[in-house]
Amino acid sequence: MSGKLYDHAPPQNIEAERSVLGAMLINPDAVHQAVDVLGHKREGVFFHPAHQHIYEAACGVVERGEPFDIVTLLGELASTGKLEEIGGAVTVSDLVGAVPTSANIRYYAKIVLECWQHRAGIEAATQAAAAAYSGEEEPSKVLTALSAQCEAIISAGMRDEQEPLESLTNRVVEKFEAIAKAGRRDTGFPTGITGLDRILGGFERETLSVVAARPSVGKTAAMLLTAVACARAGKHALVFSAEMAADQVAQRIMQSIDEEFSTGNVRETDLLKIRRAAEKLKALPIHIRDRAGMSDKYIEIETRRFVEKHGRDVVVIADYLQLLKAEGKFRSRYEEVGSISARMKNMGRMFNVPVLVGAQLNREAEAMSSGYHMQAALRECGNIEQDADVIIILNKVMLEHQRKEVEKRHGVQDWNEWVEVTVAKYRNGQTGHFSALFDKHRQRFNEVGYSGYSQRDVDAKRETVYDQAHMIEDTYEEDDQPF
Repeated sequence: MSGKLYDHAPPQNIEAERSVLGAMLINPDAVHQAVDVLGHKREGVFFHPAHQHIYEAACGVVERGEPFDIVTLLGELASTGKLEEIGGAVTVSDLVGAVPTSANIRYYAKIVLECWQHRAGIEAATQAAAAAYSGEEEPSKVLTALSAQCEAIISAGMRDEQEPLESLTNRVVEKFEAIAKAGRRDTGFPTGITGLDRILGGFERETLSVVAARPSVGKTAAMLLTAVACARAGKHALVFSAEMAADQVAQRIMQSIDEEFSTGNVRETDLLKIRRAAEKLKALPIHIRDRAGMSDKYIEIETRRFVEKHGRDVVVIADYLQLLKAEGKFRSRYEEVGSISARMKNMGRMFNVPVLVGAQLNREAEAMSSGYHMQAALRECGNIEQDADVIIILNKVMLEHQRKEVEKRHGVQDWNEWVEVTVAKYRNGQTGHFSALFDKHRQRFNEVGYSGYSQRDVDAKRETVYDQAHMIEDTYEEDDQPF
């Protein structure tokens, strides 16, 4: 690195700083506008030390609810021992004539803030460079710390703006008008499973959805069906796999999009089918990231890069929650998983995208009567139940002797599993559940019985599902398409 970079004076605009402070003195109401842009007592936001002390004193007066003027400001500076340090009362008096009006205070404050952001960015980069030169920390930790600092610096310039209620209500009306016109709810991000689309209408932007199940029940398959369905709908799918390698994920998708794809002993005649499935997959905008020990921060950084490059028409999928790591120190794994779910939730809001996360249920779920009860069995659940907007539970609903009898009677292949799909939580609508056959060979869910939107009689579901098995002859065909 060249040393010339550090020969320059730090970014600053002294006149803009004087204009901000002068506007505050001629119009006390302007103090709140300055604080809205610059933050409350943000350290070092003013380059000139005297200006920083004056700004902090002004914030102190306003914070106590006292009237703000030059007298109360001087009193605050005197009480904190900063009056003489800044050059006395004359320094404050000189600021009164620095600007003729307070009308442009936000403009000047933004200049001051941007100069601070440049200085803070230089400081963060310098610290990262020093840590990298020392070689005492792993590169991932150095870069993660730098990324966190940069994010904090960027977010300092993002102030929440209130949106008029009129525009909010207009958007709500427009949304329901679109539903009425289409005859169904359609978010633009289909789930890939007919029954779920009927209940949810797809996954919504700025929401966190969780697909939870015991191992080998189909949570990965369900999420990859979402990836394929969204890709076919013209959206991007960004898949983070902490459980499987990227080529294994690609194989799962190939199984779902080509019904003749073979995973057994491959003969020469099967290669044509495999190549055909590969060509179908290549045409879909699905992007896979795999990494052992994947962190939530890594997912956020990669999502940010992806959104900046490809836009916000993307569903983000993470498989699965309990295999992810969180940056920082935690007293328990419970707290760590809670931190991860909170980041996933905030990520959806930040990038205006739907986020879909897999989660594993603990063994207690096997003794529970329905998916509505099973959300309490989310392993190391942290705050998943609270953070999630949608919780989808997949659970086996047939006892072993029942399954064998149905398979014998109807010729259902042994790679099929009877699964109850339950929308146990839906923040923006009604819940529901339905029965499906999970075809492990094709990685698909074929709906068999739909139970509507009522939670009543859920505990009797296990008995009724056995009767629903007779529907197979009429509703389940080999060529059924799940989406």
